[in-house]
Amino acid sequence: MDNAIRIDRRSGAIRDLNVIDVFLFNVFGYSLGLALTTNPAIIGNFAPSSNIYMVLALGLLAAIINGVTYGMLSEIYPKTGGDYVYVGQTLGECAAFVASVGFTVAQLYGLALDCRWMVTQAFLPGFFVQGVSAHSQSIITILGKVSAPIYLFGLITLYMLVIGCVASFTMKASRWFFIFAFIVALSGTMLQAYSYFHTSPGAFPSIFNAFMVKAGAPISYQSIVNDGLANKIIVVPSRWLSESLEAAPLGFLVFLGFTYSSYIGSEVKTSGRPQTKGILAALFFGAVCFFAVMGRYSHVVGSQFNASLPVTLTAGGVKFSPSLTFFSAILLEHSWMRVWMVVGNLLWFVLVPVVILQVCSRNIQMWAVRYTFPEIFSKINRWGAPRNAVWIAIFVGWLFVICTFRTEAVLIAAVTMVSGSILMAGLAAVFVSVWDKRRFDLAPIGTRTRLYGIPVIAVFGALTVVVFLYMCWASVHYAAVGGLNIFAVTISSSVYILAGIYFFLRRRWLREKLKGQDIDPDDLWRSPPRD
Repeated sequence: MDNAIRIDRRSGAIRDLNVIDVFLFNVFGYSLGLALTTNPAIIGNFAPSSNIYMVLALGLLAAIINGVTYGMLSEIYPKTGGDYVYVGQTLGECAAFVASVGFTVAQLYGLALDCRWMVTQAFLPGFFVQGVSAHSQSIITILGKVSAPIYLFGLITLYMLVIGCVASFTMKASRWFFIFAFIVALSGTMLQAYSYFHTSPGAFPSIFNAFMVKAGAPISYQSIVNDGLANKIIVVPSRWLSESLEAAPLGFLVFLGFTYSSYIGSEVKTSGRPQTKGILAALFFGAVCFFAVMGRYSHVVGSQFNASLPVTLTAGGVKFSPSLTFFSAILLEHSWMRVWMVVGNLLWFVLVPVVILQVCSRNIQMWAVRYTFPEIFSKINRWGAPRNAVWIAIFVGWLFVICTFRTEAVLIAAVTMVSGSILMAGLAAVFVSVWDKRRFDLAPIGTRTRLYGIPVIAVFGALTVVVFLYMCWASVHYAAVGGLNIFAVTISSSVYILAGIYFFLRRRWLREKLKGQDIDPDDLWRSPPRD
């Protein structure tokens, strides 16, 4: 039968990753150094009067609920695809596809944004400080050229081609490199932390001013504060609680990525609960670092200064984003410490797109394994990676790079789409013990434990629904503290609606193709994807 649909599609994944692999994958997923470098200024500009500890605490609370829910679901469905599998087995394949598309689109936009931030918030500011400190005009000249849009776009495009090649291998093949990179990257973060704990709040303004004079830039600590006040960015101490609640979605964004291992579930060993252990270990490791470093940074530079920071600074012909990397480089007194910190911190930026790409390519592969996407995207190469899915993800991510040069407002839409996907996974957790009772009864004892007669997974699922319903609402209602963000709502809803329309058209096409094979598409979707 020439037009017959092959009904034995498999992912070809091999279960080999242990709890350490899961931990590393998730730490690189939320990219410790990237989160530290970029988020304090974003939070400060979004909600000037917010308290960084409260914002992080709210984000951590949401992350714990999210992490426990995904950990238990991954024990019931130890398959690649994450919420695509969880939602599909309870709420139906259409809801699963819509949730997965929303999450994947948001991640591919994040991949594009991370690739840009790698240059503008880590590479350029860090080495600019080194160039000024070493009196090297050649370094500054090169950085000035790199910061030009055309060169910046070319550099990002080249890097995306490189990570496409890297992601064409399985994580197992890069295991030892991940361990080495983690050690080097963490040492860079420790130097970053040292720079703030080694500096007093009273000393920071004079150190910053002295550097800007050395760089020949007409910028000072007070001029940045004055510009913020002139633009009505004002820290009002009495508003700390209300603005902290408004910034809660950004608090969760700091941790986003710590559940990424659930999306490569078929490559993780199921014995010993490596998913739950690795997910929660990565979360609490990040929480300690975020509370310590972000809290100290905010104390040293001051809330009004952090909130007033412009999106970009131009000094010595170099255009870059002021970030924790920039300020850390200024505060570190020795050249070797500065270079080591920049290189280590840069590694976080370099590796998070690789992890995001592996997650998104596995999602695309699962769509193909589940007959919602063309079969060509389910194929794996000799190294066990879905190469075709990797390159289509790279192409979409590259298109989003163009968007990052136009506006970063899509970031709010990305938070909304991710929150919507997690919300649906929460609903799946609520109903799993009813709608997929056979698998629930085979789940580990801890997952089946009951609280006041209700399965613990249903309790955490309900909490997930409540928390991320608020996240969806807050991420658009408080956008830029200017009220409802119609742009974010339009993009988020359009992605979901188009995904739903595509699914129904694809299902209709599939039914026609399967008529001659006497197979009901619904029968193909009732069981989880095959490894």
